[in-house]
Amino acid sequence: MKKTVLVVEDNDNNLYLVTFLLEKRNLEVIAARDGPTGIAMAQQHMPALILLDIQLPGMDGYAVAQALRAIPALNPVPIVAVSSYAMCGDR
Repeated sequence: MKKTVLVVEDNDNNLYLVTFLLEKRNLEVIAARDGPTGIAMAQQHMPALILLDIQLPGMDGYAVAQALRAIPALNPVPIVAVSSYAMCGDR
């Protein structure tokens, strides 16, 4: 059985790239485009890993991570914060 990775990402290019790379590693990828959808999908699918964009519309990645950590069943699931903003001025 494949492990599932939830990718919460609103950028089409980033989502395509991450999905492509993870599927090459024989992982099942499910995707959400915003925070509330990501939280719901995490509860429904119980992924092995969550890749969470920081710059999401509406509810940002920090708020999503806090909401996920408030759900006891999801506490063991690692959350990796990702962002396409890598320059010092983007902080």
